[in-house]
Amino acid sequence: MPIATQNPWNRELEVLSGLIKELAACYAQVEYLDVRGVFIRQLAGQPVSRYLPTSVIRVALDALTLRSDEQIDRQSAERGLHLTLDGIHLNSAGAQLVADCFVAAIK
Repeated sequence: MPIATQNPWNRELEVLSGLIKELAACYAQVEYLDVRGVFIRQLAGQPVSRYLPTSVIRVALDALTLRSDEQIDRQSAERGLHLTLDGIHLNSAGAQLVADCFVAAIK
């Protein structure tokens, strides 16, 4: 089974996340919150979707036509995605996961 985090975009995101973590470590008042790591753990063992948005127009149409959490979550499920609508923008499960990360960090 393919691993979602091994595609070129996620490998690039891994590099960028590492750079952000290094930059945050340079400032005593900044805390690095590893949401990406939480997403990876959440997605472990899940089937990998082959969905990729074909154009900016597709993403714009989603933004214009999907007006509720239920619509977004249904479209996300149809695409085989677990935490996002299109691989970038969060569905309700992804948004809740991010919110939980922030709540845990603030506590």
